Amino acid sequence: MPDGSVKMLICDDIASIGTIDNRPYKECRYLISKGYNVEILLLSRMERGKGKDYRMLRGIPCVIFRCRGKITDFLANTILKHGTFLLYCVWYLKYIIAVRRHLASEKADYLHGHNLYGILAVLLAGKKEAKRVYDMRELIGFQANDKGAVSLIKQKLSNFAEKRCSAILHVHPYLKEKASRDLQERYYYLPNYPDAHSVSPLPKSSKGGLNIAYIGAVRSAQRKYFEILAKACSEIESVRLSIHGGGGGLPEIKELAKKYPDKVFVTGIYDALADTNRLFSECDLLYCAYDVAVENWRLALPIKMFEAIATGTPLIVSKGAYIEKFILENDIGFAVDASNEEELRALIASIAVSPNLLKIKTDNVMEICQSFLWENVVTVLDEVYSPIE
Repeated sequence: MPDGSVKMLICDDIASIGTIDNRPYKECRYLISKGYNVEILLLSRMERGKGKDYRMLRGIPCVIFRCRGKITDFLANTILKHGTFLLYCVWYLKYIIAVRRHLASEKADYLHGHNLYGILAVLLAGKKEAKRVYDMRELIGFQANDKGAVSLIKQKLSNFAEKRCSAILHVHPYLKEKASRDLQERYYYLPNYPDAHSVSPLPKSSKGGLNIAYIGAVRSAQRKYFEILAKACSEIESVRLSIHGGGGGLPEIKELAKKYPDKVFVTGIYDALADTNRLFSECDLLYCAYDVAVENWRLALPIKMFEAIATGTPLIVSKGAYIEKFILENDIGFAVDASNEEELRALIASIAVSPNLLKIKTDNVMEICQSFLWENVVTVLDEVYSPIE
């Protein structure tokens, strides 16, 4: 049985661990089951105060570093009022300093960093003897706001980090394909499949008509697509749209929903482990379309797609998206130009009046629903985390 110490560095909000973004929780749970001593080192952007706080988050030991105080709040309201990135840099610097102090007296056989900021924190943590694991959960440098020099800098930093890690966990075949040949052997595929503990095929609890849902992070950059979707649904009798999830775009989407009080319903943040199955049981069709002009969204293998499959739910995806071919070849959903309101409305209207069309897709999803579960792939961590001698 392994007897190693794992420190998992995450620069994210407390609320996301085990709720919207439950990948860190699932990894920690597996490693603990294998005998590792795991501790999350979390940068908290929401909690005010000094120092650190020890907590158990869903049974996982967690050290929360508070990086928000009177000085940073003053900066946020004055000098850095319109400089969100600079403000984050201040929080991030405080986090790095605090983590270095914390690890100075701690055993750490593995440092596991989530995404770019997590792995850069690992490199700056001062534990050169520890093995470094880079959890690359997205296409670095290709987010909606990553343009020009910002995109290039992020890619360069990511490549710099990759060369200094013993293993790189990735969520998309493209990430390994674009890596240099000498680094590819360090890549381990661990896709964002859902947890069998939280999802399973269930009978749909019908509310009547066609129930379309978006389930996932709500971003401001998606507002245009939510507006098109809401307008299209509002004009079709017996169609209901639900939007579940938290994120920076949530206040805007709540305002949008007020225009369609009897057709569009926004619930906000949810617990991915406790609520996912229920939300999908109330959903006949998942909206999983994005702006394919954004590289990260065009190539995305979103967890909500795998959750839909695991729960027996057909999908609407964007034409031109990486996942379009898979969806159409397996006949488990529909592809549409999500920026075209007339095309989207016509598609939804045809589904609403043809229940058998949706049933065919649902039956096809049920045939593959057991193929995309976390339990089928998480064992790759046994290759990354070999026993400590």
